[in-house]
Amino acid sequence: MKLNTAIIVVTALLLLVPAAYAGQISPSLQDVIDHSDPDQPIKALVIMHDQLDFRALQSEFDAMRAKPAQRHLAVIQGLRGQTAIQRPLLSWLEDSKDGARVVSARSFWISNIVAVEAVPEVLEEIALFDEVERVEFDYPIELIQPLDEVDSDPQGKGVEGGVSMIRADELWALGIDGTGTLVSHMDTGVAGSHAALASRWRGLDSGVTPAEAWFDPVTGTSFPFDAATHGTHTMGTICGDDGGSNQIGVAPGAKWISAGVIDRVDIPTTYSDALAAFQWTADPDGDPTTTDDVPCVSSNSWGLQPRISSHGAVAPACDDTLWAAIDACEAAGVVVVFAAGNEGSSYGSESIRVPADRITTQYNTFSVGALNQDGTTKAYFTSLGPSSCDHSTIKPEVSAVGYGVRSSIPSGYGTKNGTSMAAPHVAGAVALLRQNFPGTTADQIKEALYLTSVDIGVSGEDNTFGMGRIDCVAAYDYLEALCDVDEDGFAGDQCGGDDCNDADAAINPDAVELCDGIDNNCDGLEADEADADADGFMGCEGDCDDTQATVYPGADEICDGLDNDCSGAPEADEVDADADGYMVCEDDCDDSNETVYPDAEELCDGIDNNCDGDVDEGCGDDDDDDDFCGG
Repeated sequence: MKLNTAIIVVTALLLLVPAAYAGQISPSLQDVIDHSDPDQPIKALVIMHDQLDFRALQSEFDAMRAKPAQRHLAVIQGLRGQTAIQRPLLSWLEDSKDGARVVSARSFWISNIVAVEAVPEVLEEIALFDEVERVEFDYPIELIQPLDEVDSDPQGKGVEGGVSMIRADELWALGIDGTGTLVSHMDTGVAGSHAALASRWRGLDSGVTPAEAWFDPVTGTSFPFDAATHGTHTMGTICGDDGGSNQIGVAPGAKWISAGVIDRVDIPTTYSDALAAFQWTADPDGDPTTTDDVPCVSSNSWGLQPRISSHGAVAPACDDTLWAAIDACEAAGVVVVFAAGNEGSSYGSESIRVPADRITTQYNTFSVGALNQDGTTKAYFTSLGPSSCDHSTIKPEVSAVGYGVRSSIPSGYGTKNGTSMAAPHVAGAVALLRQNFPGTTADQIKEALYLTSVDIGVSGEDNTFGMGRIDCVAAYDYLEALCDVDEDGFAGDQCGGDDCNDADAAINPDAVELCDGIDNNCDGLEADEADADADGFMGCEGDCDDTQATVYPGADEICDGLDNDCSGAPEADEVDADADGYMVCEDDCDDSNETVYPDAEELCDGIDNNCDGDVDEGCGDDDDDDDFCGG
């Protein structure tokens, strides 16, 4: 299906929303209002009624085998289009902005949300707009703080244990190291000059602006830096490699970008900061027609602790405020991974953070638990399931090493413990898989990692390890079987690939084009391989005229002025040398005289002008004196 059809699908899905009606103040925000001064501005999020139906959208894209670029363009344009419903509210807020009652207002398209900072009275007025579904508290979010951090010897030890434990280095041996992919995370930033990361920041590429590769809404810097040490450490596990013995990253061939928004300043990071970062991640260069700027994965090691009270509001378990933004990123091509949390030792079961506790699909939100270095036992701190959404669905999805993880920090190298250290292993694995299967959807990648994980602990999926420890090789084999059925090295369109016939290994983008009527190299059927006139011969088989069914090699030569048998030229009696409109085979008795042809007017010139066999016709030279017609 063509791209413009995909866009029409998005537009149609936008219309599948209920009629607008006035919204409400959420219970948590109401609690904040009740405990606040009436003149004290409060940060809130206004959720609009219209939201894209991503599940239906994904089904439409799957049905038409849409390519990644098609999906990205249609999703971003659809998301931007849905914000039209915000206009009345934004206009009203602009008129009301005075720095006291209304401090600020910001429109988002990644989810149909307006972030506002205003006094309680204004928030209550906003809830009365017909276009508003609800007004929610802009919850503070925080880093999942690592535990027991120590600096490490700068001299590397080769491949780090967590990397080899998931068999990433076995894929390196096959030339699969993430080359050609782009990774990202939402964290405290990255030390852009670190030896293990400096050369592969995308912002160094020709024609790429810093704003496309480093998102800093806090201080507006143009070169990556780390406000702490956490972000440099997690990015190192995703793709770090100093070219020597510090082989700390899962996908050392990948390039990286980063959104430095978590725990950047004393003012708490909130949902609205996460929305801004997700919006940037889905389309870093602001041009939905390009995809080279879009990362294949976003690693996240932050969230809400539902049991913790902040600003008078108890953060709700299973809060859905960020779900649409996560779905939007994944529909646009970005696999979103979340650390499960480090609250297992404190709270035990149901300690998965928000939004990692989500359970709307088998893989959402894709959360990661932490293992010890042995890869078979749980790290003591790792958050445990089940999900607090329903108190029964198993969480997390998968696990990776998160204890004793050595990676980069701004000053060199350090060892940290936490699910924050486990999640980047999974993010790096995504890059490895996307290198060879770039057209796969987020769900296909997550499905491969989920279903091929190594079962550990009690048999089957459980609330400690999920499906188990991820296995990069097994996940790769799974995608190869799913995406490359004929095993010719090229993915079929079921995975967004370019193999136009995934049932025949002789047909793929690198095949030699043959004269067989098949598009062997998947570049579109060659013109000379078609039989347009249905005469049984193609151009590459010597058909000299594919518009005439009577013209083909070995055809009977007939009196039509055509080279019917494709011998190179019509027969001698099939030409009209004197251009009088008649050929010899059409009874032109003199093809050297344009006045002589059947049906010509008989003239008194001693010539059989009309080719009827009678020369004189009453005006011949009967006495042979060269005089005609008694002349």
